[in-house]
Amino acid sequence: MDQRYFDIFNTNEEGSYTRLDLQASWTSNNGRYKVLGLVTNATDEEAFNTHGCGSQGTGTYGTSDFVLTCGGRALEQRLWEVQFMLKL
Repeated sequence: MDQRYFDIFNTNEEGSYTRLDLQASWTSNNGRYKVLGLVTNATDEEAFNTHGCGSQGTGTYGTSDFVLTCGGRALEQRLWEVQFMLKL
């Protein structure tokens, strides 16, 4: 995810981050068995996916009394998953 800006003057920004998701699978020759391995956020990157920002209070933009709040959610922590599948 590249650096993002939340105003037209490019003063309110969210930094860039890299998230790596991996997936690998194996299927038996007869197709009856399958194993799937997944890793989400393999590097365990700590970042926030910000959805938007807004001003709070009566401060003047560009001064120290201007308070900006941003809402978003943290990226998922590293998650390992293994699935075993059997075709009946």
